[in-house]
Amino acid sequence: MFTRVTRLFNKIPAEARLCGKGAFIGCSTWIVLNDHLIEPITVEGVSMSPTLSPTYHETGAKDTLLMNKWSPLKNLQRGDVVMLDLPHKPEKLGIKRVVALEGDWVTLDYRRRDRGGKEGSTAEGMVWEGVGEKKEFGVGKRRWKVPYGHVWVEGDNVNQSKDSNSYGPISKSLIVGKAIVQLRPFSKLGEKPWEGYNIKTKVEKDPNFEREGWEDLFY
Repeated sequence: MFTRVTRLFNKIPAEARLCGKGAFIGCSTWIVLNDHLIEPITVEGVSMSPTLSPTYHETGAKDTLLMNKWSPLKNLQRGDVVMLDLPHKPEKLGIKRVVALEGDWVTLDYRRRDRGGKEGSTAEGMVWEGVGEKKEFGVGKRRWKVPYGHVWVEGDNVNQSKDSNSYGPISKSLIVGKAIVQLRPFSKLGEKPWEGYNIKTKVEKDPNFEREGWEDLFY
């Protein structure tokens, strides 16, 4: 059988074999890059407006970002834009901004609260208020401390973003990419429009919290 396949392969013109090898190598390289190293991601929806896809609601125009998938947690900082598995919809990916790191205290902004009040899930170590029935995350509480191995994420659109204000701090294990640069529209190629954004959520660092050494556990 192997000999027969070899004979058939040898009958293919050298130029065609060369093109086939090139296409195979190219496809294999792209699969590796796309799955494990970097990947272009289109930002759909309005949760990151006006920073990303600002006219999506009116025109449907979508921005595209280049994501680092190899080490998205390395040197993770407040203000970084990340791609994550949504805790309330695990089959979907979301784009959010890191607002607070582990050990930080976050003051809840009630303008950002989930208006549905029931949907969502908390990160490990966090609980819903109430007994027997899941209620809105953090009801009756003004501040939450982000636990070890978690971050607080939000969309830039205060009025239309389902984020940590709804489902609580998320595990770092849900983060699968970190934005490197913008790819589209081409007028913004290479830019980082998310940098310099004024995060309005009040975040306080715990002076007694030792974060050093924990980062190594997550990349």
